[in-house]
Amino acid sequence: MSTPGFEELQKVLAKILDVSPDEVKKTSVAKDFKNWDSISHSSIVLDIEDAFDVEFDDEEIFSFTDVGHIYDTVMKKLGAAG
Repeated sequence: MSTPGFEELQKVLAKILDVSPDEVKKTSVAKDFKNWDSISHSSIVLDIEDAFDVEFDDEEIFSFTDVGHIYDTVMKKLGAAG
């Protein structure tokens, strides 16, 4: 069973990181992907903001530790349980 919103997040990350969505897990971190650097991190943030119609502040952006943390932050902003 998929988690609401997570498949969309996987697609956003997979497109930027040039990987299969299935490779993006909640436990994934930047070092798990050769294409996840500071430039792609900026693209990830912007694309997630567009995809989910949310805005992250600087503190949130710099506090992201893994994909699950990004997902939880998005869900909180959308008012859903993460």
